[in-house]
Amino acid sequence: MTWIIRGLLICSLGTLLAAVWLLVQPTPKPALTLVDSVAVLGQIPVGEPHFAVFTFRNDGDAPAQVMNLEPTCSTKVCRGSYHKVPQTIPPQSEAQYLIEVKANAPGEIDIDAVLFVNDQGLRKVPIHISATAIANPEQIDASPRP
Repeated sequence: MTWIIRGLLICSLGTLLAAVWLLVQPTPKPALTLVDSVAVLGQIPVGEPHFAVFTFRNDGDAPAQVMNLEPTCSTKVCRGSYHKVPQTIPPQSEAQYLIEVKANAPGEIDIDAVLFVNDQGLRKVPIHISATAIANPEQIDASPRP
């Protein structure tokens, strides 16, 4: 009878140790980093869509998401996310997030916006997009950018 009690105690102790071990294991966490928060589009023709590209790097060990940027329009510019659903970035990888920009009138464009990312809870990531909208495509300076 004693051997049965000892066997049950050993099994219980083993189960308890396994449960404690599982509890102390680190939880996988994503860690998103925006590589560059500024996109300079240069000169863009009025009425034609262009894309600002933002690269996110997930250095964590769990997937993370970049939420969609709500589309907005003004008399000067329309902007919105190219992606139709939140973009999931796998662990230890990079992904590009595209924002469509379409100028409605000639002039300087400066857009300050906020992307929402879900890596360690929902948090805001500020971005900036700049361009010069021109009415005539022949006026575009095609010289290389640094």
